[in-house]
Amino acid sequence: MRKYVLLTMLFFLLAGCRSEAPVSRQSAIDWIDFVKWTGVEYHGIHTGILVDESAIGEKIGNVTFMVAGHVTDPAYKTKNGDATFYEKGTKLYAVKKHPELLAVKMDMRSTDIIFISQQKQQSTNGILRMCRLKRLRE
Repeated sequence: MRKYVLLTMLFFLLAGCRSEAPVSRQSAIDWIDFVKWTGVEYHGIHTGILVDESAIGEKIGNVTFMVAGHVTDPAYKTKNGDATFYEKGTKLYAVKKHPELLAVKMDMRSTDIIFISQQKQQSTNGILRMCRLKRLRE
């Protein structure tokens, strides 16, 4: 009987010594260049620049939150107004005749950055021609 009591005490002692580090939901995230607007995620087009400034339509809103450098939870769900690398207040513009495109106007840049809807990304080449974007050399 004494043997069972000692074994039981040893079991509880060893079970209490289990060392598990608490699970952390923080990690480094490798973000893509995106802007989320009206429930649609737009990805940056970095292979072309806007040739015709008149293609930029009306202002549709502003970036409300920059996720890079602020979000460390890989389970974070992006919200309307979130952008990867653009500060809060950065202006967002429609692109005339192209609802699948979005322009980000940077005060310090001479050219605008164009984003394409994630759903329409496969047809980037045709859109570059239609919207008068100039393809950059890769």
